[in-house]
Amino acid sequence: MVCADGSPSSIATTRAVTSLPWVSDLVVHVVTVNDGRVDPNEAQATAFTMLEPTGAELVASRASGEPASRLIDYADAHKIDLIAMGTRGLSGLKRWAIGSTASAIAHTSEASVLVACDGATGAVDR
Repeated sequence: MVCADGSPSSIATTRAVTSLPWVSDLVVHVVTVNDGRVDPNEAQATAFTMLEPTGAELVASRASGEPASRLIDYADAHKIDLIAMGTRGLSGLKRWAIGSTASAIAHTSEASVLVACDGATGAVDR
């Protein structure tokens, strides 16, 4: 499952998924959660444009609401075994104040989580 929000880290995540040697054998769910901060049409179009050349079967899905819970619900309902998502690179007080979707998913999902960052988003806890 690719979590697409159109951000640079989301694009980096999609790029990472396209480089997986077995991607052509996968069904890739491209999921966008509209929380009022993303353009779901643009986010999915960008991800699809990047993923289509891989030959993977692509499934589009959209949800509204709080991203972490919606993404976990989707992954559980569709028996997703890998969640690929970006991180905005928040650290310290900002992450504490507004939370981290990637952190919440990594700590609560039963699926494996691949987290990518575009390298320009700032500090990331390592």
